[in-house]
Amino acid sequence: MSTVQCPSYMTPVSRLAKTPVRMAADIEKKLNDDGSQEVNDNFPGRSAWRARVSCIFGAETITMPDGSTQKTLETETYSVKIWATAEEAVQLRQVARAGRWVRLVDLMAGAMKGNLYLQALGIVENAQEKAQAQEKAQVK
Repeated sequence: MSTVQCPSYMTPVSRLAKTPVRMAADIEKKLNDDGSQEVNDNFPGRSAWRARVSCIFGAETITMPDGSTQKTLETETYSVKIWATAEEAVQLRQVARAGRWVRLVDLMAGAMKGNLYLQALGIVENAQEKAQAQEKAQVK
């Protein structure tokens, strides 16, 4: 495995595709200027949703002004457009809630005029979080 870190001007798309990400906010409809939900002929039968996700890249220890040390997480937040059918949207609204750990399904990346665009065909609950929730439910 490479020890080279992804430069700050690049986006580690493979990490976003392979590891759980944390929802930074509840998923919301991606709206056009006229207030209608965005659709695209390239994704027939699907509407656009906006997901703000945070990816944790590591941790660092910093020295505070009083001389004490504090461990902080190194994170980056990304906006990902999710394309979902009406049926999938029901599941999205349940799973893609602020603070939840999720996985992006079929992540795609593109760039135009220096801007990165991330899109996916869904969001699913992270298996580990789902298992913990089931264990808690069984204990009650």
